[in-house]
Amino acid sequence: MEGQKGSSSTGLGKKFELVFLWAIAILSVGIAFLDFSGALENLDWLKDRIPTFVFLSVGLLAGYLALERRNQLEPMRTEIRDGINLLAHKQEDTTQALIDSLQGVQVNKFESGDAFLNYLHGRITNARIRIDDVSWRPNFGTQNYGGSAQKLNKRFPNILREAVQRVPYREIMIFNKPGRREKLQSLLEENMAGYSCAYFDAGMEIPLLQFMVLDNEEVIIFGDLVTSSVSIRHPVVVKVFADYFEEAWQRAWKLKIGKTIYWDRVKEVLGDETAKMLAARVLAP
Repeated sequence: MEGQKGSSSTGLGKKFELVFLWAIAILSVGIAFLDFSGALENLDWLKDRIPTFVFLSVGLLAGYLALERRNQLEPMRTEIRDGINLLAHKQEDTTQALIDSLQGVQVNKFESGDAFLNYLHGRITNARIRIDDVSWRPNFGTQNYGGSAQKLNKRFPNILREAVQRVPYREIMIFNKPGRREKLQSLLEENMAGYSCAYFDAGMEIPLLQFMVLDNEEVIIFGDLVTSSVSIRHPVVVKVFADYFEEAWQRAWKLKIGKTIYWDRVKEVLGDETAKMLAARVLAP
């Protein structure tokens, strides 16, 4: 309705302008014709005011032209102003998007073994959704982090027990490092419902990147040297590692999912005697 009113008002304005111009034109031509024919000789009051009438007509026409010019320029000025504002907003949005993308990357480099393990333990303790872990580097350990860090690392089993009470913990292993079978044996014996694990057969000594994805929002990359251990928070980077872990998990031989233990595969990893002894403990009433 408002649009219709605006259109109607504009139409009436145009009609009034047209009538006004025709009135001035007819009046001016009429007076000029009468003056030319001598018909105004007996009309002293009008004859003496013809110059005034001329200036009045010129002034009215000039005013009309100025007003019309302004009316034509105003939409152009508005369009230009709107275009500049739109361009400014787009530039601001683009700049902000660039800043946000740069601010979205959070990388922590650890300068000491204590700093790395304290961060790792704290991050696992505060996990809210899920933890995906790969343990497959043959030479990964804490020997390069110092004695105090090795003491911190001994706290990890307790931190793991507490974490799996809150969130699922999935781990993929390769038994190419001393102590990893013993770790598996301990985890199977406790048979915590929140912990699941799988494995790949140990093959060639291919360098493997060890990492952990926490809550699908952060990836922690482990290294034997302190300077190669980092944590990264960025959705694109984390998704790459999360998708990689998911594919690896689907292909790995499952040893334990929740409370279910696949004893035939446990025998392949730990041997018949150890698996039987372990089964007797876990399955004992």
